[in-house]
Amino acid sequence: MYYFYFSEGLSAATEFYVNMIRDALLKRGEKVSYTQNLKGIPMHSKILTINDKDFYIAYKFKKPSLTINWFQGITPEEISLMFDRNLYTRLKVIGRTYTERFAIRHSDFNLFVSEQMLEHYKNKYGYSGKEHVIMPCFNSSLQEDVFYSSRYENPSFVYAGNLDVWQCFEKTITIFKNLKKFLPDATLSIFTFEVDKAKRILAQNGVEAEVSNKSVIELNIELRKHKYGFIVRDDIAVNHVATPTKMANYVGAGLIPVFSNSLKAFNQNLKSEYLISFSNEQECVEKILEMEKKNINIEQIRGDYELMFSKYWNEKSYIEKLLSTLP
Repeated sequence: MYYFYFSEGLSAATEFYVNMIRDALLKRGEKVSYTQNLKGIPMHSKILTINDKDFYIAYKFKKPSLTINWFQGITPEEISLMFDRNLYTRLKVIGRTYTERFAIRHSDFNLFVSEQMLEHYKNKYGYSGKEHVIMPCFNSSLQEDVFYSSRYENPSFVYAGNLDVWQCFEKTITIFKNLKKFLPDATLSIFTFEVDKAKRILAQNGVEAEVSNKSVIELNIELRKHKYGFIVRDDIAVNHVATPTKMANYVGAGLIPVFSNSLKAFNQNLKSEYLISFSNEQECVEKILEMEKKNINIEQIRGDYELMFSKYWNEKSYIEKLLSTLP
């Protein structure tokens, strides 16, 4: 029996990922139990966790016989971005650096989201373990009937997601504002839970856009109507190792992603002339303008995107890989 311990539960994104691990174990004949309660886990059990803090607590209190940990992100660096620079933040960073180091050194098997994350842990903690799998974050597949000529005729842009500082929403708005000087018919649709905040930032920047909150099903329908999807990120360590699920969502809906090349895993693994990767805001605008001069080859973009899901976001392939490698 494997106990999957999630003290804070699962989001829609993490559930999809975790379920791939579960399915691999079930195919091997193992039993799996999800729990948020550490008390429900017997001593010396096999335990899977999805963050360093849960790992540390489970390891100390349950003395597991076998451990698996999924490193979703580099936690200390993320905390530094999320909170103001004060004593509380510094102490929190110190604490999570300790638990992250502990997890990377004591876990029997690790899951990383990118080669860059693996290199980060090698450089920061001297990690040299061989028992690991690299599997990017994703929670979607390629939708059917999303490739049709009319959706690519007009420069319609999408921003989907929260407005956390690392999402670079204000930089995205600035890019769109500069684009409007050259593409006056360009439109922007924003899908976020933080509707009021988004409207306030738009007003401060003098940019018009449609802002709404959509369910997952509604969002997938809306994404199919547009041409481009923004994923703007700063050139920092957190983004160097990241594989945001948003990329697979955009590609799966037939959007042309416009993303910062600080997302190194995507530059390394995704290839198509229908991807716009940029290093600064001016280059972003220039590359979009170049794309606007092209006639979108429907068969080519479909083929390119199918290949991405076949090679990089292939659920069945990862389950088979986990089946053969998990302890």
